[in-house]
Amino acid sequence: MLDFRFLPKNIKPKNDFSGRRRFLLIAMMSVMGLLTCRAVFLQIFNTEFYQHKGETFQINNVEIPAYRGTIKDRNGVTLAGSMPVSTIVADAKVLGEDDERRLDELKKRLQKRP
Repeated sequence: MLDFRFLPKNIKPKNDFSGRRRFLLIAMMSVMGLLTCRAVFLQIFNTEFYQHKGETFQINNVEIPAYRGTIKDRNGVTLAGSMPVSTIVADAKVLGEDDERRLDELKKRLQKRP
């Protein structure tokens, strides 16, 4: 460790890092300024593009079939099994009188199916 107490006042020590400190401070402040300018550009001037891009990534419909398999006893006989089932729903409040005729036709066709 250097002891600077005994040096004359007008002589600077060799290990004075003030120039390096100043350079690092200016470099770090410049980088921070550039990052701030980029953030302002992205959030204020280019918002529509990134909002649209974000919405396309968020909205995604994936259909996952829920097949649960079979339950068997110790002899291998199936006790319960899963089968795919279709469901048809009709809301009477939405349907009109003309649609009731169509519903009757649909009912007849569905009863014929096994």
